[in-house]
Amino acid sequence: MNKTDASKYLAIGQRTLERHTSAGRITARRIKTPNGPALDYEEAELERFKREVLEPPEPQVLEPSPKALAPPSPPPMTGAASDATGAALAKIERQVLAQTENGAQGAALALVPVELLARLADVAATVAGRDGKPHVPTADKLLLSLDEAQALTGLSRAHLRAAIGSGSLRAARAGRSWKVTRENLASYLAEAFR
Repeated sequence: MNKTDASKYLAIGQRTLERHTSAGRITARRIKTPNGPALDYEEAELERFKREVLEPPEPQVLEPSPKALAPPSPPPMTGAASDATGAALAKIERQVLAQTENGAQGAALALVPVELLARLADVAATVAGRDGKPHVPTADKLLLSLDEAQALTGLSRAHLRAAIGSGSLRAARAGRSWKVTRENLASYLAEAFR
């Protein structure tokens, strides 16, 4: 079978067939023709390639174990946030267990309200903070990084850096980053956008 017929048989382009042949995934023998050397493909070889590469076996569907459906244990928390989070997680756990006992394992986690999960994520982020450090909301910070100042003002980082460079926005280096006080930022905005 020539290249044109082989590509039609496999329902792939001729260039794709050439790539598979040169990569050794399909074997073909070289024959002489009146127009020069050409590749000859055997139907059995093409059928093998089609079975193994183009039509991979269907994946097995595995049933999830009840342990895999159980919600993960929450991180340890303290204070009022831990009480609220603990109560919410207990409610979720009761819902999941009730659904699991009724045999609806796949739909058990879908019953958790999205708003509850979002609130739990906010509480966990506030309590734990990033990297286990205490988290202070931007609204309560005394010093702001350029990213925080950018988020508060809507000005670009380049604009803020230019204002620092020109001296119209007072800032100080803290390590490798710039820090701006709220007062300096407010006075800069009042002066620049009159």
